[in-house]
Amino acid sequence: MKRTGNSLLIGFLLVLIGIYLLAAEFYPVLKIWRFIQLPWPAWLVAVGAGLLLIGVVNRTAGMAIPASILAGIGGILWYQNQTGDWASWAYLWALIPGFAGFGRILAGLLSGRLRRNLAGGLWQIVVSLVLTTVFGVLFRSDLIGTLWPVALIAIGLLILAQAFFRREPEQQQEQEG
Repeated sequence: MKRTGNSLLIGFLLVLIGIYLLAAEFYPVLKIWRFIQLPWPAWLVAVGAGLLLIGVVNRTAGMAIPASILAGIGGILWYQNQTGDWASWAYLWALIPGFAGFGRILAGLLSGRLRRNLAGGLWQIVVSLVLTTVFGVLFRSDLIGTLWPVALIAIGLLILAQAFFRREPEQQQEQEG
């Protein structure tokens, strides 16, 4: 019953959006997006946010992962579009696994399984930051001073998180014993 209600809602919204877009083709004055002055990558971020919203409404926590990836890529492209630093793609692509890790953590939060997803998501984020740092240093020597401290912070946070998660099972064994 719940799935039918969600399908009806999504179907109804898609029909309404389609009717609006079709009407806007015949009556250009209806095109409200002409007033919105956002750079094109912002639309990728918006679609990612929309996917996340759909996942929350449908109680499909797993949608947080593709939503985070899409929004993250949109953020990278937005940065590149604003600065003209298109060469940064040589190392910024390595952030994509980190976006997936962030989505994994968010999915855990939305599904009530944060503890299960937190460690894996953090690992993905840290590995992503380390790879971005390594590739950034290899391809852009002017970033050495900025990226290495970021990698050290990420590794330190991961070690602290692991220490935090390891302590709890040991404490449970001591309480049981």
